[in-house]
Formats: sequence, structure tokens, C-alpha cells
Amino acid sequence: MKASEWLNVIKQSADYNPAMTPLIEKYGEMLVDEYKAENPPCECDDDEDEEGQERKPYVEEFYTPSEALSVILESSEKIKRTDVVKILWNYIKEHKLQDTKNRRMINADEKLKPIFSGKNQVSMFDFAKHLGNHLTK
Repeated sequence: MKASEWLNVIKQSADYNPAMTPLIEKYGEMLVDEYKAENPPCECDDDEDEEGQERKPYVEEFYTPSEALSVILESSEKIKRTDVVKILWNYIKEHKLQDTKNRRMINADEKLKPIFSGKNQVSMFDFAKHLGNHLTK
């Protein structure tokens, strides 16, 4: 990639500072050449992993929701984990359960409390952990 192409990529990024344009134009070719020397292109086959074994395509598994979770999902049929997360996020948004001051926290209502182990509030990071306890293969 030429320095002019890198400049266009950098200009589109959120961290772009217009004061850096002259430096990028001046040293861009040298930096690109250094990067290419330090990071040669991969010569491996994309269909094989590091041991030379063929990779298996990712197939998302279906899970059976717990009783508490199926109340929110309105179904006890097997479902993909990604679909469960989408439905729960829609439920959280519809019922305005995201904390107004700390947006990383989710406030539990009566339906979510059993899923969140009885806690009144759970962080988004703990959300996945609690969700995993209510899904079985």
C-alpha cells in the first residue's frame, strides 16, 4: 500500500489529526516499507490451522432455555445463543432497564431477577455469565 493510500485510510479513522498530514506524506513510504519488512504476508493456507489440519466450519449450536428465561423469550424451544441475546436486549430496551447514570448496568425487573441470580442490577459483562447459566445444550 502506498503512503497516499495510507493517508486516505488514516483520514477516515476517528483518530485522524489534520496536523499529522505533512508527516504522513513525508515519512509514509518509509513507514509502510518498515511495516512490510516486519510483517511479511502469511504464506499459510486459510483452510488449514497451524498444525496443518483442516478447519471445521463454525456451526452455531442451539440451546434449551431455562424456565425463567423462557418466560422472557415466550418460548421454551431450542434457540441460538445470539438470538437469545438479541431478544433480551430488545426486552431491556423496551422496558428501559438500562441504568440512566451508568449505561453499563442493567436494572432487573421481576422477570430478569431470576436470570440475574436475584440481583437488582448486573453489569453488561456479567450479563453473559448469568445468561450462560440458563442455557443448556
